[in-house]
Amino acid sequence: MNINKKQIKFISAVTGLAVLTAATSFAALPEQAAAKWLNSTRTMSEVEGQLLQTGSATALFDEAVDSRIPLQTQEGKMLQIPIKQGVVDDKPAVVLKDTAIQAGIIKTIIVSSPNKVDVGPGVAYLDYAKVIKWQQNVDAGYERWRLDPLQVAHKEGKNYGFTDKDTFTIVKRLAQSELSRHGEIHVKVTHNGKDYTMILVKPFGGGDAIWTTYKVVGQYRPAPPAQTTGKTLFSTDKYADWSWHKERYLKDMAFATVVDYNSQLNQDKRIPENVLSKVKDIDYNKKVVLFAYLGTAPSGGYGVGIEKVVMNGNKMTVTVHTKSPRAGSAVTLAITQPSDYVVLDKTIFDIWGGVDITFVDQNGKVLSKNKLTISHR
Repeated sequence: MNINKKQIKFISAVTGLAVLTAATSFAALPEQAAAKWLNSTRTMSEVEGQLLQTGSATALFDEAVDSRIPLQTQEGKMLQIPIKQGVVDDKPAVVLKDTAIQAGIIKTIIVSSPNKVDVGPGVAYLDYAKVIKWQQNVDAGYERWRLDPLQVAHKEGKNYGFTDKDTFTIVKRLAQSELSRHGEIHVKVTHNGKDYTMILVKPFGGGDAIWTTYKVVGQYRPAPPAQTTGKTLFSTDKYADWSWHKERYLKDMAFATVVDYNSQLNQDKRIPENVLSKVKDIDYNKKVVLFAYLGTAPSGGYGVGIEKVVMNGNKMTVTVHTKSPRAGSAVTLAITQPSDYVVLDKTIFDIWGGVDITFVDQNGKVLSKNKLTISHR
């Protein structure tokens, strides 16, 4: 038997991950393919071992350095078989298991690569041949946009008829779900006046694992933002064109209702003094300050602005608008600390039982809640 005419089948132990099953002879492995080597012991019949020895095994791998793999027969005899482990991409992303050599056919080739992504149980109906290739490209430093869910939605959304003129907004994040144990994100897309939802999944685990589209459903009907009725105390449209393009907000983001500058500075360390000093000279006997701090940004291009304050009974909703730079956009490299504030009359908060204050972003996501009660002494 001349085993260089046999097929190699890559069969994953992962559910739903049957990839690269097309006929691929040893000789057909591309010269540029990465060659990984593994010394291991496998149990096989002596007949199967003899099949491997039949013919010129070393000739199967022209220009390749042989690796002697000891194969233990069922009778306890050791056979030294030269064999090459071939990987059809420069940077394999998955770890396959359970090599079985039967009748001279290698059914599964172990692809071991340290610090690579962890293959989950598999997201049903994904084309894993493509998904693995995309992950390998990212590992090699290409197509890094696949790590950003919003960029993935923009680019892959074109396959569903969406355009760059549409609005893309992340409305739900799940660290794991029944659909994908490594993560699921819902992106609302407003197209021609209608809302749709792109469901993105992480097919693999790990910090540099890609996102891809699972499906698109429509129309999306979001829950109404917190407190949209009532009396408008403040409003501006100068932040209307802002968009947030990052996966999450900055970790030291903070909001405050300031009734006394010194007390705020001494008792609440979330907002740095150099940032809070903007409201140092306010007359707090008559005024209250609503303060929004985006956090410590790694570059320019970030911003936060208070665009609306609405009062309804004893409930106040402060809507802030955020922005972040798109990937690849030109920004200053200096660290920034964006913030904004609105000054209101103190009498507004002089309500029996106090005022419940909620800060939300432009998508209605609750960012902070607090209660202010004016004390009369």
